[in-house]
Amino acid sequence: MKNNPMTCEKFVASLQAFRDDELTSPDRIRAQEHLAACAKCSAYVRGYKRTIELAKSCASGSDDLAALPESMVRKIVAARSEGHIMKATAAPIPFAGSVLTEYRHACAFFSSPQEEYATILPFVLDGLQRGERAYHVLRSPYREKHLEELRNAGIDVASAQQRHQLEVTTAEETYLRGGTFNEDNMLDLIQETLKSGASLGFPLTRLVVHVAEVVMKEDWSNEDQWIKYESRLNEVLPDYDDPVICTYDTNLITGAIAVDVLRTHPVAIVGGLLYQNPFYVPPREFLSRFRPRGAAPRNG
Repeated sequence: MKNNPMTCEKFVASLQAFRDDELTSPDRIRAQEHLAACAKCSAYVRGYKRTIELAKSCASGSDDLAALPESMVRKIVAARSEGHIMKATAAPIPFAGSVLTEYRHACAFFSSPQEEYATILPFVLDGLQRGERAYHVLRSPYREKHLEELRNAGIDVASAQQRHQLEVTTAEETYLRGGTFNEDNMLDLIQETLKSGASLGFPLTRLVVHVAEVVMKEDWSNEDQWIKYESRLNEVLPDYDDPVICTYDTNLITGAIAVDVLRTHPVAIVGGLLYQNPFYVPPREFLSRFRPRGAAPRNG
């Protein structure tokens, strides 16, 4: 009989030391035994490695970000001790090869529309079949193409829209309403959107947003506002069970933006798979350390 087996919480808290071979011999054996027996922690480690790979690729060529992985992975403990998690009274939600549980504010990185739809469409279909609401916000030139993708996936778009189970809107109607982006107004609008789903009788609203590039393109100052908005969402979303998925085109954002996106989302989709995000920083700490980036060249 094994004595004092390692718990999942202890394993996650000691993961950096485990990777750096800094655990004592008994603790390292306990960690190895736990990893061999725990599918959840094995998946977590795989996601941890994939997210570090993404952060490294985003940070390449930037002196400011070169040391990011070693300095930021220690945020794992803080991310789980501060308590910024969803209520999660609803059932887990299958998504991108895993499940959304207590953390439901996710960033998703895609390099092509094909990759994005291959991941997002099953998530949308699953929600509609469960009687949940789908609320999508995207760049206006892509609205009709998006509706066509939904139709091709077998969704009766007209019927779903008529019963308000499907809402497809644009950045201009939401994030840039009034002509400018305002993080306070958007935090209010996100909450109004989630509450309206409940008032219409839907158990959950699955909110998918792909507008960051156009919002940031409107004004350089929007980059800082956008990142702070993403962080502040983690202060309001724990009051809701609804998943909020923020998608990003890796061809159109800088490495610095991508890294800050990782810092502001508890879970991440990388390579079409959902992982716990070891780079997540709770909003209080992130905002206290946030440095305005100023004007900088943008990809694309």
